[in-house]
Order: sequence, then C-alpha cells, then structure tokens
Amino acid sequence: MKKTKFLKICIGDWSNANRDMRELSVVKELGADITVMAKGEEDVRGDLVNGFIVDRYTTRPLGASAPAVLNRAFSFLQWVGHARKYDADIISGHDFVALLIGDLSNVGKSKKAKLVYDSHEFELGRNTNRSPLKTQIVKLIEGYLIKRSEFTVVVGDSIAKELQRIYKMVEAPLVVRNTPNHLEIDKTKSEIYHKKMLEDLNANSPEELEHVILYHGAVSQNRGVERLIGIIPQIPKCGLYVLGHMVTPEYEKQLKDLADSGESKGRVYFHPAVPLDEVMNYVQGSDCGMITIPAVTKSYYYMMPNKLFENIQAETPVVSSNFPEISSIVDGYGIGITVDPENDEEIIEAVKRILFEQESIPNLKENLKKAKEDLCWEKEQLKLKEAYSGILDMTLR
Repeated sequence: MKKTKFLKICIGDWSNANRDMRELSVVKELGADITVMAKGEEDVRGDLVNGFIVDRYTTRPLGASAPAVLNRAFSFLQWVGHARKYDADIISGHDFVALLIGDLSNVGKSKKAKLVYDSHEFELGRNTNRSPLKTQIVKLIEGYLIKRSEFTVVVGDSIAKELQRIYKMVEAPLVVRNTPNHLEIDKTKSEIYHKKMLEDLNANSPEELEHVILYHGAVSQNRGVERLIGIIPQIPKCGLYVLGHMVTPEYEKQLKDLADSGESKGRVYFHPAVPLDEVMNYVQGSDCGMITIPAVTKSYYYMMPNKLFENIQAETPVVSSNFPEISSIVDGYGIGITVDPENDEEIIEAVKRILFEQESIPNLKENLKKAKEDLCWEKEQLKLKEAYSGILDMTLR
C-alpha cells in the first residue's frame, strides 16, 4: 500500500522540538512515512528521536574555521540538494528558511512536494537586530512561500490576523496552539517534586524556604530571568527555580553571578534542561509559574508559549505578561494574574497573592481544571488533523 512521504525540515538540532513532534504525531496517525531533516555536527542519517527518524546534516560544511557567511551559503545549497533526494510528497518547514529549502528542492521536478508553512513565531517581528532591508527581504520571501503553501500554521489569533493583513490572504492561517496532552495530576508525584525543589533551594539558602516559583524553558536574554532573580528576596519564604538550557556559557555565568550577589544569594537554583516527559513533574511541583517575558520584539508581544499550557495542565497558577494573546487565556480563564513584565512591584504583588492570598482570586483552582479540559492536545490536534487529511488524500490519488 502506498504511503505519503512526509519531510519535516528544521535548521535546529531537533532535540526538544515538542511542537514539531506533536505535528508529526498527527501526520503519523494519518498514515504518512515521516523523515526529519535537522542540524548535526556532521552528516549522520537514521537518528531515532521519540519514534521519528532524524537525518542530521552539518551547517558548517567548510569547517569551523571558515567564515560563517560562506558556511551558511554553502550549507544552504547542500540542504536543498539533500531535501531533493527524499522525493517527498509533502514538506513542512519549521520556519521560513526551512520552507525555502523545501521550495527550492522542488525546482525542475515534474511532481512537486506540497508545502506547509509551520510558523512558530511572528517572523517579521522576531529579530530586533535586522536592518530594514533584511526585514523587507524576509517579508518578500515569507509572502512568496505563504502563497505557495497548501496552508500556514501559527500559534495565536493575533499572528494569524497580522499575516492575513500583511500578505492580503483570503483566509487567515490555521491557529494551532502548542498544548500538551491532557495530564492527570499525581498528587504524590507533585509533593515529591515540590519537596525536591525545596531541598535544592534550601541547600544554600540563608533561611528555610517554603514556596517555589518556576521559570522553565530556554534560558536566554530578554526572557525576564534577571528581573526574577532581583525581586525574589522581596517574596517571603520563596525561592526561584530556573529549569532549562542555558543558551550561552557567558549568559549562564552572568545569571549565576547575579544570583550569588546581594540578598538573592541562596534563593535561586539553576537546573539543567530535562527530557520533555520529565518537565511536567517540575511544573506540577511548583507553586507558581512565571511567564513575565518583556516585549522586546513584536513576536514576544504576540507570544503564546508552551510553558503557559504546561502550567495549565499541571494546574499551576501563573503570573504572566499582560500581552493580548497570553492575557486572553490567563484572564479569560482566570488561571493567574497578568502584569507589566517590567514593573517589579506588580510582579511581586501578583506572586504574593498567588502564594498567600489565593482566596482573593475567585475560583482559581476550579478555573485551572476547566482550562485544562479545553486547552489540551487531544482537542487542539483536531484542527491540524483536518487540514492534513485533505492534502494527504491528494498525494494518494
């Protein structure tokens, strides 16, 4: 029986690509034969990651000593050649660069792969360092690719409306939020991890801490982590647990130096990233999730981050930035407090209310239980399944 050949292209290392994995789980359930192209230190085919075959290709084919611009140009052309050899029926691009590779791999082919643009962020507002000229080039390429794609997937309504307006799309992109699977809370496990996190924090704390606020995800600049380290001494009996991959060693040192200075000393614990299936143990073991990311880019302003939905499934209240997309969930369901992410006092008071005055937030626990029933992958995937069913059917005719 013929199977649709599906290729996912991702320029990253595809180690914690939970959104991509959820997308591919839908495609796999529909019967497609899936391969992932991702970055590696060298070309290695057949890596198995969570049940998906991942072929890795270097992005530095000329060697580490060669100029970065030459490596990028040469590897881009190589990746186009690699993608072409898969003779895929459908290509999904993790971002516009990945999709451009897929589109160029179609050049000259009589049977071209159908394209799907899986936009994880608001691309035009993602990078503050782009010059106006580069931004215009990105806009031209993205608009071209959107028109050539069977459909475009985005994470929030605001991004969908922006793309529809900018590119004059007849229909708005498909909104599929990166919600986890529905989680049944294991209270014993929650208590075990709460105790573990407190033990980690109390190992160096000058006083006995009783509460844990959690930042989890990529640990990089402009995520609000420095501000959380600065305010933690003003929240009684509370420690900050930072769980995630440090983007650079330099930034890791900067954060740890900050945490070891002044009154913050002993109140912050850094834990390296853990496998996806273990993340939820820490989320449900914490007392409050922190998503106070500042709007340094428009993409951040429109954010609908994974960690929001992970907190919801863990039934952990959140303090979040008061931006439109994330506020529509936090305020709409009443599952936490939204704040100005650059206002220390607002953040401190919000955390204190959640830790010490939950009775002032009507029906907080009940609201979390209601939200998790609505915002789970079992429901969210239905939109993606319908969209992919249509184009998979076309490839099998």
